[in-house]
Amino acid sequence: MDKNSISNIIIAEDSGTLCATLKESLVKRNFNIIGTAANGQEVLALLPDNKVDLVLMDVHMPIMDGIEATECISKNHPLVKVLMLSNYNHVVYVQESIDVGAKGYILKDTHPQEIADAINTVIDGGNYFSPTIYNKLAKKIRSSNETRPIKLAPKEKKILNMLRQGCTSDEVSVKMNLSLHTIKAYRKNMFIKFSAKNVAHLIAIAFEKGHLGNKAKFNLEHL
Repeated sequence: MDKNSISNIIIAEDSGTLCATLKESLVKRNFNIIGTAANGQEVLALLPDNKVDLVLMDVHMPIMDGIEATECISKNHPLVKVLMLSNYNHVVYVQESIDVGAKGYILKDTHPQEIADAINTVIDGGNYFSPTIYNKLAKKIRSSNETRPIKLAPKEKKILNMLRQGCTSDEVSVKMNLSLHTIKAYRKNMFIKFSAKNVAHLIAIAFEKGHLGNKAKFNLEHL
């Protein structure tokens, strides 16, 4: 997403007070709120007649909850991104959200600026999780014995290659025309995928997993 473009957002939250607070906060941060909804059915009713970039989706709502609504959006409106919003940090809710297509999961006590940053990250094609959620996911991944190949999104591949070449996050941000916060979110997501502790560790594992070509050849080229 271009830094200067305005994103179209739907807020799905059954608490009228919180919904109004979120709307006011996001409008101040240059988001266009095209509608609000108190349940999943109201969200789905708004989608056909509006250009929507992202739905900020409460997990627990009456009539149709956020999980079911997100599944419907993923199937019928695949270009619309969903960022889950919840009071609950249980991994089971996070996993269900990811399974139906949500691109992130943040807690309702998240600072307004971080919510805005999360929205921008998801719209830019990344994933975003509140720190508590991130830590739980990282622990879950580290404790698993999965051997399936690690899949990287196109932007993640570009960022990984730039990091390999020695670029800083600031330099990557300029080259890709994305905010620094978005680049850091992509980097954090790759740390999770590779169970890496830092950038050097990430690059080492990426070479080991075959995502950066031949390490011996790379070392010779940079002698």
